[in-house]
Amino acid sequence: MRYLLLMATLILILLFFANSWALSMGETAPYFKITDGNNRSLVLNSIYGKVIVGFYECKEYQEKNRELKSMLHSFYQEFPEISTRYVYKLAVVDSSSASFATRWLWEKNMRAASEYEKVNIYGDWDGSMREAYGFSLEESIFIIIDKKGIVEFLRKGVVPAADFEQIKNLIKILTNVK
Repeated sequence: MRYLLLMATLILILLFFANSWALSMGETAPYFKITDGNNRSLVLNSIYGKVIVGFYECKEYQEKNRELKSMLHSFYQEFPEISTRYVYKLAVVDSSSASFATRWLWEKNMRAASEYEKVNIYGDWDGSMREAYGFSLEESIFIIIDKKGIVEFLRKGVVPAADFEQIKNLIKILTNVK
């Protein structure tokens, strides 16, 4: 009986900590290393000093936040200085299901999608970014990380249009552009 009680307690503790590993706003963004379709790597530290506005998605959910992506595209056209000097547009696709035999096809599709979207798309080839950030494969994730690496905005699933103005204002505040 003691053994069962001890095991039940351990399982509850593990479940508590497993759920608390997900990233929250106000926390420091964990390290990541991702690679694009041209085999160029990107690490978080290399883009410190810029506001990171990003999406993390599996390929099945890339259209879930199309309305937000369109709004951001228009916003960057209205404020070109923001997108060229102060913001790093991050697009990451969970590519952990690619195998040695299919990686070349994933890379080819990533290059084509990068050209179409006009943003470099990276692959999380081993799922390490997804695990470090506590992201789910079942959602589209939208994140804003400030110049010092602190998560300022995080939404899972479809970001409602009601949040768009808040997102634009946050980007303006974080980049000091009026």
